[in-house]
This record gives sequence, structure tokens and C-alpha cells, in this order.
Amino acid sequence: MEFKGVENPELVEVYIIDEKVHEEDQESGYPLSGPRGAMVCSLLGSMSLLDKARIANWQGNGPEVVKEDILRCNPKVVVGLGSTLMNHFVTTGRKITDMSGEVVDISIEGQNFKYLVLMSPSYVLNRPEDTDIAIKFSQDLYKAWQICAGEFRDILAEKEVLFAHSFEEFKEIYESRFLNDTRIAYDIETNARPIYY
Repeated sequence: MEFKGVENPELVEVYIIDEKVHEEDQESGYPLSGPRGAMVCSLLGSMSLLDKARIANWQGNGPEVVKEDILRCNPKVVVGLGSTLMNHFVTTGRKITDMSGEVVDISIEGQNFKYLVLMSPSYVLNRPEDTDIAIKFSQDLYKAWQICAGEFRDILAEKEVLFAHSFEEFKEIYESRFLNDTRIAYDIETNARPIYY
């Protein structure tokens, strides 16, 4: 199977990997063909990333060939479409639907990359009535643009999570950290139990 997109490795900023060879891919000889490819390429085009993207197929090109090509291109972000790739690069045991949109650091032969976990475009297209999934997919893919533009912030890594195992611990945390807090908003999770103060 051929690679799709930018041929010059020095121009590749976004490296997209599709997990499986579909019928349209076999017919064209290129990854992400047909409606799946049209959707992804349209989104990339709207973000001015289409001319900075290279697309490979994990199954069609083979894992070792894809990894070698990623190393050669040295992209700013690798985007993996589907759970097969997530399970290979990110060993968390979580579901793709829970992890889609997360950016993690991966290493290929000692070289580090930002890796954007995305659900398969087939998952989105097979649920045309669920517009929330389509919106999430496009918002998640937008993170690739943010990484390329140097504007991505890993908000989850910046969050501070505090746990209280009793009301007294909660009261102490609340009084010391939040009682006089001048920030606009914060979230206190109480597991749906009322707080009596």
C-alpha cells in the first residue's frame, strides 16, 4: 500500500495512521480512501493541515514500515485512528471511546512524539444520527492543529486533584484551599452526597 499526502518528510507535521485496510483502500491502493478519508481530509483541510499531513495504514503498510517512516518524517504529532493503534502505542487497558482526544507521549526507538488518540472514522460514520460523536471527533482532531501551532496545553496534566476520605478531611481542604479562593470557578466532586456543614 502506498502512503498518502506529503511526500517530502521535512514538510510532515501531522502523521496519521489508519488501523485497518478497508475495501476502498484496497481498490485505490492508498490509506483512508472513500468516505472515511473524505471526512478526515476535509477536517484537515479546514485546519490548513492537509498539505502538512502524511497518512499510512498500520495493517497495509505494516507496523515496522510505519514506525520507520514516522522516524524519518519526525512529525510534531502522530494521530492514531482506532483502538488497534491505541492498544499498541498506549497500554492503559482503557476503551477508545473513553480515551479518544487524549494526547500522550510515546517513544519509538528512543525518539519521543506527541500521540493523539482518536476513534476510527468508521465509528463516526456508522452513527450518522449521533452528532455528538462527529463533533467530538472534529474537536479531538483539532488538537493536532493546536500541537502544530504550539498552542496545545495538556489541561489534565495541569489539574490538581485532592482526595478527602472523610468529612473532616474535606472540611480541612475546603477551608484551606477554597473558602477564600478568588478564581472564577472550581469543581468540588462529592459523589452526589449532600454536604452538611
